[in-house]
Amino acid sequence: MSVDIKIAESAGFCFGVKIAVDSAIKAGKELGGAYTNGPIIHNKQVVQFLEKLNVRQLDEETELKEGDTVIIRSHGVP
Repeated sequence: MSVDIKIAESAGFCFGVKIAVDSAIKAGKELGGAYTNGPIIHNKQVVQFLEKLNVRQLDEETELKEGDTVIIRSHGVP
């Protein structure tokens, strides 16, 4: 038995996630990094990729400094 797998032409991130991820990549490349208020999306590989661009999740010990960039994750602020 063979299985045919078809990928839709529009496969990928939804509009909101694409904007959030693109913003994070831009901040990583142009600003040298940024913070997100939790995982920007529920995709471990993307979160790890962003960490390589110095885009990291805020935690309770993170102390923001004036001028730091914080990106609101695609699911909003909890």
